Amino acid sequence: MSPVDLEATPPTKRLARLGLLVPGLGHLLAGEFIPAGALFLQSAVLFLAATRGFTRLEAVLRPDGHLLVHPVLALLAWFLIAAIVGLLAWRQAFPVPRAPGPTTWTALVTRGFAAHRAGMLGLAGVALLTSLTLLTPLIAPFDPLALDTGRPLTPPSWVHPLGTDYFGRDVLSRLLYGGRISLSIGFFAVAIAATTGTLVGAVAGYVGGAIDRLLMALVDLLLAFPNLLLLITVTGLFRLRGFANLALIVGVLGLTGWMAVARIVRSQVLALREQEFVQAAIALGLGHWRILLGQILPNALAPVIVYCTLAIGSTMLSEAALSFLGLGVPPPTPTWGVMIEEGGDVLQTAPWIATFPGLAILAAVMCFNLLGDGLRDALDPRLRTGP
Repeated sequence: MSPVDLEATPPTKRLARLGLLVPGLGHLLAGEFIPAGALFLQSAVLFLAATRGFTRLEAVLRPDGHLLVHPVLALLAWFLIAAIVGLLAWRQAFPVPRAPGPTTWTALVTRGFAAHRAGMLGLAGVALLTSLTLLTPLIAPFDPLALDTGRPLTPPSWVHPLGTDYFGRDVLSRLLYGGRISLSIGFFAVAIAATTGTLVGAVAGYVGGAIDRLLMALVDLLLAFPNLLLLITVTGLFRLRGFANLALIVGVLGLTGWMAVARIVRSQVLALREQEFVQAAIALGLGHWRILLGQILPNALAPVIVYCTLAIGSTMLSEAALSFLGLGVPPPTPTWGVMIEEGGDVLQTAPWIATFPGLAILAAVMCFNLLGDGLRDALDPRLRTGP
């Protein structure tokens, strides 16, 4: 940039370009405090992963002489997150001018969500949890299953920031690796529930008649069962090991949570199938599946997205409850629920073992709930707070 161009640039824009040196600084100087804090935290996580993980990269990638998949994925995730942070800083320093013409629906939703402070705070928290989950092999100071990494029941210290448990295992490492499993269970279980519920609700609402009554009777029957009792019964009957047990928990949580999604999608489809654009598609001779998948479902997914965002937190709570009862992921594999159960016996003498995973569950559920609230207000034009 020439000196003439630099002098012609407004001072606020020149200050915003400081974000290219320190991501988040440009947003802070522009008064956008939540995005600034989010970028600062993401940069700190990237720096921590680089200083802790890159210096021992060979030991991380090949702990037993063989190349492992998870550390490789973590390394790729580091470069991806760094690229996203850099792109956000660049967009703040060199904003793209708004195109003339009518505002699109996507732009309205994006602007409405950006104006929702609670939703942005939830998004920042979810992004931070996701980054920590993806970069865990680079950040975790110890193997989560390694015994005697320190003295048993050591309180938080410089070597063990969150202390150790009664086997001498590092609580911070177990918390990070446990978050990977807890968050993965939440995401995959909700994906199964959303897919199943959307399919059932769409078919019931579009076909109607006896099919609708039969499917809704099935939904009512399943809703009559207490969800937690059903989870305990199924996981108690089929006690598996390893990945099979994890897949069982994900499947059970997903297949016991699709009924609410089916009701939401059915109500949306019932309202949309009478709209003029659907009637026009029928008059043009389009097939039923093409109308349902191409015309109706895209317009019915907004409340499903909001529900799924809120359901991730509740699914994580259900997994924690199962693990606390000894019916979830079997120890020594760490999940937040397993860690709370392990720390229950020594809660008075070593409260840090159960307190930190409990706080992690609280923070994760709160972030997903705030994100869901923001999406709900942004997708509903009656609640949208943006311009």
